[in-house]
Amino acid sequence: MYLKFIERNLRIYLKDKVGIFFSFLGMFISLIIYIFFLRTNLIDSLPTLAHADKFTDTWMVAGLISIVALTTPLNAFGQKMEDRKNHKLNDFKVNNDLKANSLNWLYTLTAIIEGGSIYHRLYDFMFWIFEYSI
Repeated sequence: MYLKFIERNLRIYLKDKVGIFFSFLGMFISLIIYIFFLRTNLIDSLPTLAHADKFTDTWMVAGLISIVALTTPLNAFGQKMEDRKNHKLNDFKVNNDLKANSLNWLYTLTAIIEGGSIYHRLYDFMFWIFEYSI
């Protein structure tokens, strides 16, 4: 019963392509600004550092990944608000015999799963970008 609820939330999240896009939009904007405008200025401002390019790239990747790691799980909590608005929370409580506290934990667990899976994929993608293309 709990796994079906989590699976339901994950399916809803994966169907919402616009929500996924907008959770990445802030990261893409920051990445473009960094690559085209800020990278050379930051590297030039650290002349005494031996590997200033690797340091600034790593620093920026950490910041970009943290943006997505925070915005993506918010989508799961947005689903909770949508379910509350449409009175689906009451249906879950009655039909699935779930308590309100269990529902809160299940939405939180869904947010952790969404954030963790996106974070992992994004980390691999960002590593590939900064290792091979810059």
